[in-house]
Amino acid sequence: SWTYVATVEVIALLGFKPVFVEVDPKSFNIDVDDLKSKVSNESVAIVPVHLYGQCANMEDILNVAKEKDLVVVEDTAQALGLSVASLYKKSLYSSWVRNPSNTSRAE
Repeated sequence: SWTYVATVEVIALLGFKPVFVEVDPKSFNIDVDDLKSKVSNESVAIVPVHLYGQCANMEDILNVAKEKDLVVVEDTAQALGLSVASLYKKSLYSSWVRNPSNTSRAE
């Protein structure tokens, strides 16, 4: 899987088991078909990473999350230039402290 240690470090530190999902080779964002195959009864959240200013396929990711009642934590640290808003009630944005687009939303 294409990832960076910081994306999963906090998951492991909190005692959860990260499950890696493959990426779409064209965008390097999460492959939704692989995501669907990896979601289990033990899953609690999905962490899509918006990479290289490209948005992950949030519509499909949010549909999976809603269907399985999962929280979505969007990693926007590499999303400089990205313009999109998540309307899913269980979403949270996470960004690197020096990223000028540092925003968060939690309900």
